[in-house]
Amino acid sequence: MLTNTLPTQPFNSILSSTCTSSRACIPQPGTTNKIDHLGYRQRPLFRLAYRNFGDHESLVTNQSVNAGNGPNGVVSGIRWWEIRSPNNNPVIFQEGTYAPGLTDGIHRWMGSIAMNSLGDIALGFSASNNTNPSVFPSVFYTARHAGDPPGQMTLGEGSIINGTGSQTGSPRWGDYTAIVVDPTDDTTFWYINQYVPTTSSIGWRLRIGAFAIAGATPTPTPTATPTATPTATPTATPTPTATPTPTPTPGQITLTARPRTRQGQTQVTLRWSPADGGTMNVLRNNVIVQTTPDDGKTKDNLGTMTGTFTYQVCETDTGDCSNQVQVIVP
Repeated sequence: MLTNTLPTQPFNSILSSTCTSSRACIPQPGTTNKIDHLGYRQRPLFRLAYRNFGDHESLVTNQSVNAGNGPNGVVSGIRWWEIRSPNNNPVIFQEGTYAPGLTDGIHRWMGSIAMNSLGDIALGFSASNNTNPSVFPSVFYTARHAGDPPGQMTLGEGSIINGTGSQTGSPRWGDYTAIVVDPTDDTTFWYINQYVPTTSSIGWRLRIGAFAIAGATPTPTPTATPTATPTATPTATPTPTATPTPTPTPGQITLTARPRTRQGQTQVTLRWSPADGGTMNVLRNNVIVQTTPDDGKTKDNLGTMTGTFTYQVCETDTGDCSNQVQVIVP
C-alpha cells in the first residue's frame, strides 16, 4: 500500500473562486451553463494505473488543476505524475502540467492516463471553451514516448471526437473517464469519454476510440486547436499548400490532401482511393489522429497551427498504407 507522502511541485486545484464547492466551472459555447471541473475535491482522477517492467514498477495518475492565465483568463490544465518503486521506496520519477490552454485558451480537464509496455504514456481528457476559439465539449488525447524529456507530452494532440453541442442542464460532467491499454498488443490505447452531439439538457453521448503511437522516436508537433464551427467568411491569410502526390504503384492506396484556411482556422481535406469500406487510421506526422470509416475521405482540423504536416492513411485490418503527402501552412 502506498502510504508515503511525496513532495511534488506546487499546483492549485481550484479553477476559480466560484469553483471552491461548485461544479459550475468550465464554459461552453452558446450557453451560460458551466460544467464540472472535478478539481475542487483535490483528488487524482480515475485511474491510478500500475505497470511492472521487471527492472522497475510505475504508477501514473492525473488531476484537473488551475493552470494559470491564458488569453481569456484562467484555464484548466491537467497535472500528471509517474511514481516509481511504489512498493519499497516510492519517488516521483516525473511530473508535468499539460496546459496548451495557456496559449490557445481551451480548457482541458477530466483526464485519464495509462502507460503501455514500451513505457509510452497517453493522456485522454475533455476539452471545451466558450469563445476565441469556441470548442464544444470534446474528447481529445495527447501522448509521449519513453525517454522523451521528463514531464512533457511531446507528441501533439489528437481528437477522438469533436463535440457539436453544449450541455444546458446539470453542470455534472463525467465521474469519470478511462484510458486503458489493449491486451492483445499491449501498446494500443483505448479511451472512453463523453461529448454532446446537439445542445440539450440531457443529450450527452459516450465515444470510445483507439490510437497507437507510431514510430520508435517522437515527432513533436504543435498542439491542435480544433474548432467545432468554422466560419465561412474568408480572410486574407496566407494560402496553405500541399506537395504533389507521387505516382503510386499498382494496388497502392493513393492519398491527396487539400488544406484551406478561413478566419485563421485551417482544415485539411484528405481523399484516398481505393476505399474498401473498412476503417482507416489517419496519421499526421507519424501520430494517429483519428480512425475513420474507409469511405475515401475525411477532414483534419488544424485550427491555428502552422508549419509542415505529413499525412498518411493506413488500413486498420491489413496495415496497408498510402503514400505520404506534406501540407504546408504558413
